[in-house]
Order: sequence, then C-alpha cells, then structure tokens
Amino acid sequence: MLEVKISGQRLELQDQLLGLEIGLHESLMLLAELDEILELPTKESQQLLRLYYQHYLGSLLLLPPRERQFLLQEASLEALACLLKMLQGTASEVQLRANLSQRRLRQLEEEPIFQASRPPSSTLLKETLGGFFEQLDQRILNGELQLPDPKEPSY
Repeated sequence: MLEVKISGQRLELQDQLLGLEIGLHESLMLLAELDEILELPTKESQQLLRLYYQHYLGSLLLLPPRERQFLLQEASLEALACLLKMLQGTASEVQLRANLSQRRLRQLEEEPIFQASRPPSSTLLKETLGGFFEQLDQRILNGELQLPDPKEPSY
C-alpha cells in the first residue's frame, strides 16, 4: 500500500520497499506531465499548479521587502512571465506586479511566454520555474529561508 504524505514543501511517497521524497512543485509538474502523456484533460493539473503558485507567491509576499525583492530578482524573466501568465486575472497577479519595477514589467510583457494565447505547457513550466522553486526549496531545507503561511494571521 502506497502511503502519501505532504510535509512542508515536500511530497513523501512510501511503500513497503521504496521511499521517495520530492518537492511539491516537482510532484505537481509530474502530475501535469502524466496528464499530457496520457492525453487526459489538463485542466485539473493546471488548476492545482495555479493554486500552488498563488499559495507560494502569497508566502513570498509576506517576507520583508528586501528579502522578497532579492528572491524575485533571482527569478528569470521567463519564470516571472510564466508566473504572470498562470496567475492572470487573479489577486496574486496584481500583487506580483506591484512588487516588480515598471521596467521589469515591460520586459515581462514582451516575453513570448506572456504574449501566448494559451497557458504555458507543463514542459515549459518545468524548464522555466523548476530551477526557481528548487532553489527556494533548498534554502528552506537548509534553514536559510522560512516562508510564512499566507493563511496564518500575521501581526
């Protein structure tokens, strides 16, 4: 019997013989890729990714301004364009835009990813956002970064 557990930003899979621990973003990307390979509707996996990005971004935006700006500057233009595209029409998009300079926003809006009529494919999301989320997860695991929960009250 496969036991599934989410602990922080990690997904743990355990059965009698094997154990696997991967990042939550990586596991959602795996789900989206499986949907594409099996030719299943990708709406559900895209919605899960959108919720994940909203939650993660909500946590990032609760960080002190200097730390938040540093983390957002580490993201590539393609990664931020993917995030903006995935969060299009949500309050999270408005919050992300408010934390970017006008010059960077203009650059993002010129990105082909942002100008595309469709949401980014799972392959593109994995390529552009995978490194950013891996880096954040590594900092969290090393104790260098602690993300507040956006659902918890903050004072």
